[in-house]
Amino acid sequence: MKQTKRPWTRVLSILLLLLTLLSVSCQTVSVKHPDNSNQDTQSDKSEKPKKPAEQIANNGIISYTAGDGLLYNGIKLPQNWPIATDPMNDDVITPPYLLSEAEGGYRPEIIDITVGRQLFVDDFLIESTDLETVYHTAKKYEGNPILKPATVSELQGYWGVGLSAGGVWYDMQDHKYKMWYDVAFNWGLGYAESVDGINWTRVNCVMNDKGKLYNVVMNNTQKNGTCSVFIDYEADPSEKYKMYMHSFNNEIVDPDENFYTMSGNVDEHAYASTLYVSADGINWRQVGGLSSGAYGDQSTAFYNAFTHKWVNSLRGYASTNYKNTTYVGRARWYAERDTFLDLLTWTVEDAKFWLKCDEKDKLAASGKPPQVYNFNAIAYESIMFGGWQIWYGPENGIVETSGNPKITEIIASYSRDGYYFDRPDRTSFIAASRTDGTWDKGYVFSSPGAMIVHDDEIWFYYSAMSGYAGSVKNGHANSQIGLAMLRRDGFASLEGKGELLTRKLTVNNGKKYLFVNIDAPSNSFRAEILDANGNVVNGFSMDDCIAVGGDDTRLMITWKDGKDLSFLNGTEFQIRFSMDQNGKLYSFWLSDSTNGESGGAIGSGYVSQ
Repeated sequence: MKQTKRPWTRVLSILLLLLTLLSVSCQTVSVKHPDNSNQDTQSDKSEKPKKPAEQIANNGIISYTAGDGLLYNGIKLPQNWPIATDPMNDDVITPPYLLSEAEGGYRPEIIDITVGRQLFVDDFLIESTDLETVYHTAKKYEGNPILKPATVSELQGYWGVGLSAGGVWYDMQDHKYKMWYDVAFNWGLGYAESVDGINWTRVNCVMNDKGKLYNVVMNNTQKNGTCSVFIDYEADPSEKYKMYMHSFNNEIVDPDENFYTMSGNVDEHAYASTLYVSADGINWRQVGGLSSGAYGDQSTAFYNAFTHKWVNSLRGYASTNYKNTTYVGRARWYAERDTFLDLLTWTVEDAKFWLKCDEKDKLAASGKPPQVYNFNAIAYESIMFGGWQIWYGPENGIVETSGNPKITEIIASYSRDGYYFDRPDRTSFIAASRTDGTWDKGYVFSSPGAMIVHDDEIWFYYSAMSGYAGSVKNGHANSQIGLAMLRRDGFASLEGKGELLTRKLTVNNGKKYLFVNIDAPSNSFRAEILDANGNVVNGFSMDDCIAVGGDDTRLMITWKDGKDLSFLNGTEFQIRFSMDQNGKLYSFWLSDSTNGESGGAIGSGYVSQ
């Protein structure tokens, strides 16, 4: 029997055909906009093919030096380094590595860029530019918090899981995210693992006689204070995991009983430290006895992967100055050691007065001067990244009676010698919400690890407190752990339309391909190479360069003749970058591979998913 199409079905078919054609047309328009820079940039961001993962050699361990007596970047430290800072000086300190010898500093005449991506967090690399430096802060993950108190041990007392102790690492041998965290604020140490860095599984959970989970890998007979956890890939496997434990057993020691204290410290509460090692990060054994020095709570340690030094970041109280007001407040001392065990053996002469707030720091709401509550650092690419935990009040007495958490926030800082940490932007890198009823109202902490390179982003783990333990209000209560994200190398960008000329550079180790991290319109970005005399190298001029663009954290720059840059090894040269439309330049580096590995430091791990 012959079927006849009804009129409405024919109309419906025509409408469907028109919608299909319109969809195809829209897709075509969104992909290609040859004459519109803003639309070009948007099109470059859509549906980018995923690049091959970077091949991180030797788990990211840095072994390069620029020469005898030089750091990896060519800096030559002066004798009697480090030099203690003046606690009464309220001026902003310009790191000496940003000043020439004539200006009283030690910036090298030729900067070695062999190690890592070269970031524009300061003007260390810049001879001249008409681009503007813009600093960026981390963006909090919308699904925060990623770890909440849940077990009996986490729901006792103050409640909480936090990063005032511990650390978050991506174990590049076991291919897992690993988190050591504070349980119930300084009471014990918990441990969790993850395959994606967001969803976490507690490890070593034990069911008690009441059928409730009890979760600690270190209880308060071993830990009752802060600690710093590290993964050491170079160590014997039995000591792969290392822990610096402060406030050992929370016992206040008498400085007169053969314990050192920092010169200038006026804190009446001083605690000893000890060290632990582990083969699995769960079962720990103590090594090295007790520290020879005693100092305040929230003291930590970090490892400088460029110099292979272990550093005591010691907290005490000092008489210091803020905007012509003399006060006693929290500050930091620095003691650099050769080995992990040496973290226990610093002396008065070793501990240099180091970090304090200055005139650029914001006044606390209470009217009290801001203070350095804690400080942790870790190596990333070619810099040390430091997180200043700045205290804005109130003090413990008010916290305990009001039930409101202290307001502390993280300010980003950067160092090229491991001692002077520059804070060019005082905007909080990770801020407290300061809003009642939110999980992150105050008391924002970060740990020595907790900075993982994740594809095109950097993931930062932190904790904060709401001030509530259930329905009971308490200023030290309900710490939870969150995640914040930043574009790879995205601490600062050079933005606008214009050029940048680097200072004089050198490179080694067979580096021969130039890469950049940019967000720029198509065909707007180019580079040229200058020789030791400032002349453009034949075949590597702007005109010879194949213009590129897009939003790309690992983009190779090439020239028309197809030759690489291997001739630059061991020579002196400069690079001039050009953006002929408004764009952003985040970093540059030379690689020995067309895949773009930089050979730099990777924070607390690298993962590609």
